[in-house]
Amino acid sequence: MSARESGFKSELFDGSITEVLPVIEPGKSDSASLDNAIEFLIMAGRTLPHALMMLIPESWNNKNPISRELKSFYEYHAAFMESWDGPASIVFCDGRFVGGTLDRNGLRPSRYIITKNDIIVMGSEVGVQDFPPDEVREKGRLMPGKLLLVDTLEGRIIPDKEIKQEMAQRKPYGKWLEENRVVFENIPCAGEGNDEMSEDALLRLHLMHGYTREDIEMIIIPTVENAQEPTSSMGTDTPLAVLSDKPQRLFNYFKQAFAQVTTPPIDSVREDLAMTLTSFIGGQQNLLDETSDHCRMIQDLGVSLNPAGSIATDERLMTNVEGVFAAGDAIRGASLVVWAIHQGREAAKHIDIYLESA
Repeated sequence: MSARESGFKSELFDGSITEVLPVIEPGKSDSASLDNAIEFLIMAGRTLPHALMMLIPESWNNKNPISRELKSFYEYHAAFMESWDGPASIVFCDGRFVGGTLDRNGLRPSRYIITKNDIIVMGSEVGVQDFPPDEVREKGRLMPGKLLLVDTLEGRIIPDKEIKQEMAQRKPYGKWLEENRVVFENIPCAGEGNDEMSEDALLRLHLMHGYTREDIEMIIIPTVENAQEPTSSMGTDTPLAVLSDKPQRLFNYFKQAFAQVTTPPIDSVREDLAMTLTSFIGGQQNLLDETSDHCRMIQDLGVSLNPAGSIATDERLMTNVEGVFAAGDAIRGASLVVWAIHQGREAAKHIDIYLESA
């Protein structure tokens, strides 16, 4: 968000928008950052449902049976706004709307009860508050990416489909995408690259980028041989790069605190249903406006990945996208150095075979 602040313009702030910056309060939690972003978008003119759908979209890949208009809405906003996937169950209120939503992975339980005298209760469990069974009109659970929205002005619960269809029809998002989005696979190739490299050139790259013998022998070679990163202890007692008088790689300046461990990988079924590999490349427009230029972007290939996380290809090195091929780092899932070492080992193996047969 901070990278976009220099481009913020809105008549609603009457030239004083710099007084509310930075949008995200430094040092706050992930949830507090989301709260800052939603509040800012609302103050800049978007409705609460619109802001929520921008920041916490439901899955809009081909596995989710939503309307074409709604998919265009999500795809348009994905061009300039990264999604917030929690995982979390969110409750919200702006004085008129009150409700809850789940991120598109749906990893947090959210259940609700609506009574006959128009009381609605939502919580992580159904027994947060007890009601006699004859007073319960409806009960259920919030689905991934869906909105439970109460409009206190109209005095009714607005169905998820109704509010999202209304948002999707605000602007001609589908038309804007068709006229401005460029799919990467449709861009003509301007030439061919040369991937040949001598041993001296590889050594120069090692030195230029600060790779040490330890990096190569302890990290890169095991990665090549086992097709996965080597396991090491979580703590580190290596000297800080900032205190060294020797050139250091950029990565050496970053250390992971003990609590900053990654969460377990999501299951493959949920990943296939909720995740998307779509990303966009291009200049950023004013986040507080909505124009066709906002999606004037290059959309990525949308190619499939193999279990190792690299681009999957057939024996011809063609991806699942017709006419799109991949090679080198893209299919090996490794850096140039790893690739070079691997090819060197392959070459050495075939040299031995050649010499033995000579």
